[in-house]
Amino acid sequence: ICGAFGIASDGVSFGGGHINDTYRATKEGRPCVLQRINTAVFRNPDEVMRNIFHVTAHLRTKLTEAG
Repeated sequence: ICGAFGIASDGVSFGGGHINDTYRATKEGRPCVLQRINTAVFRNPDEVMRNIFHVTAHLRTKLTEAG
């Protein structure tokens, strides 16, 4: 999946958690973090991602309005 987005991942676990798996990766030489949603906990990942989109869009609007 990473290759389809131009992300290089060495598959190294980054931190730990009870809900998601987290991995270290690189995109265009810049470090980034990838998380895999645990579908046993989040049974509808599309809805999770849609919710994240709406929350961050709302925050972006508020920050833009605040200058």
